[in-house]
Amino acid sequence: IFAGHEGHRDSVLSIAWHPLGQKFASAGMDTTVKLWSLEEKTVKDAIEASYDVQPRRCTGLPGASNKMEKTYKKPFRTIYEQMPIFSTNKVHTDYVDCVQFVGDLILSKSIADKVVLWKPDLTSPRNINSNSSKTCSNNGGNTQNQRLRNNVTALREFSLKHCDIWFIRFNADADCRMLAIGNNRGSIMVWKIDTQSSLPLLSVEGGKKTKKVGGYFASLSNQHCNSTVRMVSFSPDAKSLIATCDDSTVWKWDAIN
Repeated sequence: IFAGHEGHRDSVLSIAWHPLGQKFASAGMDTTVKLWSLEEKTVKDAIEASYDVQPRRCTGLPGASNKMEKTYKKPFRTIYEQMPIFSTNKVHTDYVDCVQFVGDLILSKSIADKVVLWKPDLTSPRNINSNSSKTCSNNGGNTQNQRLRNNVTALREFSLKHCDIWFIRFNADADCRMLAIGNNRGSIMVWKIDTQSSLPLLSVEGGKKTKKVGGYFASLSNQHCNSTVRMVSFSPDAKSLIATCDDSTVWKWDAIN
């Protein structure tokens, strides 16, 4: 269980795996984004111990005179991992409702009409403050307070429109080349993550494409879709995009070329 002394202080709203699977990110209403490692010794030991637990085996039918035979080892003790390897509230000032890895970088969103691409600083050591008070550790003993890594480098902000409500989820494609998110007007915006140059804006309305200058993204909309787009998701080949809306509809958009 990833909670406790340095865990979240309010509801956790979003979670995402690192591509290599050795850590994950969590974000929530306490305005923080935290990184948790599965490489910590206590976690690795607990995972290994869980494989040795044998299931319960029973003999006889319920209510029969013969008793139930229990041939299983005592279950391993669930641990609390209370120290994330990184924790910051420097990216957002309100609750964070969506987070996703882009390689070793992170995309996250609050309700400030922007998605932020940033890099967590994992190079600095986790310093131990010898003058701090004792706190409970994972194994129930005492440990000294640690100063968590919390520095970030903001790399890019994707400005949104009409997206100042929570639980609107963005999505990056499998290759982390494109970012898409809906808004409360029924439109979807798509960016190329790796470009900083000023590209023509491709607007698709009712199946018709028009080009405008001065944007970084494609805008997808339809006259029959005017409710909040809560979530979008790219297909594995990034040639299609599906979106779910508050009016109980699901939309599918296909790339023309």
